[in-house]
Amino acid sequence: MSKFCFKCGTLVNDGEKFCPKCGTNLGVSTSPQIQPNVNKNINSNNINNNNSDNNNNKMKIVIAIAIVVVIVVGSGLGYFLYQKHEKDTQINTNTNTLVETAKATDDTYQQQKQDDENLKKANDILKNKNTNYKVSAVSTIDDNGFFGLMTGKGLRFVIYDKKDDMIATIPFDKELLNPKKYANTDRALYFDMSVEYDNVNSKDKKAGYWSGSTHTIPIEIYSEEKDGVLSPLGIMTYYGNNKGKYDEYLYEMQNVNLANLVILHGDGLRVDITNRNIDLP
Repeated sequence: MSKFCFKCGTLVNDGEKFCPKCGTNLGVSTSPQIQPNVNKNINSNNINNNNSDNNNNKMKIVIAIAIVVVIVVGSGLGYFLYQKHEKDTQINTNTNTLVETAKATDDTYQQQKQDDENLKKANDILKNKNTNYKVSAVSTIDDNGFFGLMTGKGLRFVIYDKKDDMIATIPFDKELLNPKKYANTDRALYFDMSVEYDNVNSKDKKAGYWSGSTHTIPIEIYSEEKDGVLSPLGIMTYYGNNKGKYDEYLYEMQNVNLANLVILHGDGLRVDITNRNIDLP
């Protein structure tokens, strides 16, 4: 079997001990045999595998750190946004509260200013009528007139009929401040109305009694409430000899208008009394 010289590579016949070309002893190798680099490859593979595992581990660590950072940053951002929202909400709430408080304060001030103007106007009217009357609370003043409360020497009501420029007083009775309670019922409000400078020749001259130029007329008045509006119905009176028997009609329109003011403005006067914190018995 032929073979090759391991030194020069010349083909050598089987059985020859020396290379015919270079003379190398073919029985003894002078050069180290080249061994397969098995261990090297194994070590190389191990190193590569180790490097790959290390890289994978590093990547996992980096990803884990990144996830933690994202969670921490996200949580911090979420908390910041939540706190900002709560703060903005509180600021808006406080602002709205301040605005509402300011508006309510302004509304209260404007209402008080209007009430004071009405009170001054009512007292100016009473003063111009050459009376000593002065009201401490008053209803609204409209084309019908007003209904006021005098608190000077004892409690009394005063009514002013704007249409006829007439004044009358009424003894204090708390029931007159709640006319709606009597509306749409068979119950009437009763009061004595003392008319200043009444006409001695009027159709109602027999009603009640006279004291100089002051005519005191007993009143029985019914009312109704419709769609939230209170209005007077029938008004009756009695003549002096029939005390307590309200069987006569009230004829003079100026007297009717004066009596009607109790129904028309009783609630308004009660509101003003309450707003001014006036204590009533």
